[in-house]
Amino acid sequence: MKISVIMPTLNSAKHLKSSLDGLASQTFRNMELIVIDSGSADGTLDILRSYSAGSFPVKVISAPNCSPGPARNRGLENAAGDYISFCDSDDVMKPDMLKTLHAKAAAEKTDIAVCDFDIVYPQQTVESFARLSDDVFQISAKNVADYYYRFSAAPKPNNYVWSRLYRREFLAGNGIRFPETRYSEDHLLNLSALLKTPRIVHVRQSLYQYVQRDDSAMREHIRRGNHGLLFLDSFNKAVATLNAENERVAKPILAIYAYTRLRSIMFYAWQAKLPEAEIKNAVTAFAVDEAVKKSLVMCLEGDYIGHYCRLHSFSAEGEDAARAMLRACADGAALPDMSEVFA
Repeated sequence: MKISVIMPTLNSAKHLKSSLDGLASQTFRNMELIVIDSGSADGTLDILRSYSAGSFPVKVISAPNCSPGPARNRGLENAAGDYISFCDSDDVMKPDMLKTLHAKAAAEKTDIAVCDFDIVYPQQTVESFARLSDDVFQISAKNVADYYYRFSAAPKPNNYVWSRLYRREFLAGNGIRFPETRYSEDHLLNLSALLKTPRIVHVRQSLYQYVQRDDSAMREHIRRGNHGLLFLDSFNKAVATLNAENERVAKPILAIYAYTRLRSIMFYAWQAKLPEAEIKNAVTAFAVDEAVKKSLVMCLEGDYIGHYCRLHSFSAEGEDAARAMLRACADGAALPDMSEVFA
């Protein structure tokens, strides 16, 4: 039962060694690493060559100017494992991650195994960020929106590809691939996977370190351009994905997806320390789209936001702030104080 680990890289030499050391220390040994390099010129390839002679195979695929989603697709095309895992080149897998997820997936006969993770900031580490419990879920048309609200769109979401182990045949058999987009490709792949009604096991252990860096590609992109347009692109991709679903499934997911994209625009802008005017420009670039406005209104009028806030035990003030944000964005008005939403 081999596991194929897929890692996109681009000028990753500064942090790559710690990520590779995490993979080399895995207690599950029947694995291969597939690295898709998008044109590194900083010593990344030299580091990869030095690890290729180590204790696990490293296959390096050159894919110049390839964004992370399509790069991971190249990895999927070349994977030989029964299971697929993903690792970013500046993050770290804890030693028992693959062994634990594989054991759970095999024991519960699941298509996807999900673990918790730590968020590592320069000054602190937030352990077990998503606070998962050990549970098994058989997704169906009746419960897919509920699962999405509880976990994928949670205030502390676990919706990343690197916190999961996927059964390769589940991905391949359902034609699940990363979309051509520069952001949220992992969220969109997981949405596509969820709509195929998988069996999922949650593992409450925190087995991955998601490392936050001020010089990350995402933060640099936010500082250089209007990131509201990135989120608009991911929203449109979600619309396309959900169009094939029945309205009962699509409406609640799309309504809350619009809300969480707005929340993320503001959160990442705060992380990147953008001035208020640039935050407003990013929000406006997203919320001015007619499909977005329709979903924001639906989120309010269908009380999807109320269900979401009650599900996650928002305070009355927090729910009021979320509603005020939706109304302001739908109407093109000034943004309210969002401190309660991000508390």
